[in-house]
Amino acid sequence: MRVMVGLLILLGAVVGLRALLPDTEPAPPEQLGAAERTPRYYLKQASWVQLGPAGQVEYQVQASAARYYDDESAQLEDLVINGLAGTDNWSLRAPEGYAPPHERRMLLEGPVRGNGQWTDGERFALQTEHLWLDTLRREIYTEAPVELVSKHRNLNATGMRADWAGSELQLQSRVRVRYEQLD
Repeated sequence: MRVMVGLLILLGAVVGLRALLPDTEPAPPEQLGAAERTPRYYLKQASWVQLGPAGQVEYQVQASAARYYDDESAQLEDLVINGLAGTDNWSLRAPEGYAPPHERRMLLEGPVRGNGQWTDGERFALQTEHLWLDTLRREIYTEAPVELVSKHRNLNATGMRADWAGSELQLQSRVRVRYEQLD
């Protein structure tokens, strides 16, 4: 918690210093997004690590741009998320992300692509149009069609829910599975 408070103070100091400097290169309006509202903060090449209560890594995020608004929502671009629950079980990428006001989850909008791992250790590729990353429940989930492809299994379904640790993955409906022949 102290680390998080320290990082927030440091971010505030950087933003405050930036406000005092002359703006030599204002961001073009098309880069500020289609929303009519103006962001309170605009960050380029943002990168952060969320730490748990004991200082353990909860997840890591990189974004080419982040806009933070007065209502505590955020718009993100070119997201890469790794290290969910401090493991390499999940890696997610999306062109856009949205964190709703006052919530502890983020909507990745797609196509969302990523990698996961079956409980037997085999890696798979994931693709869906949107995916929620819920930091409170420590889950990822979607109601959209999802495709999971690995060397020995191909799965298609509508909707998916999985825990960060990679120990549970539930496909919701219209599940189709094809097994490939083992070598």
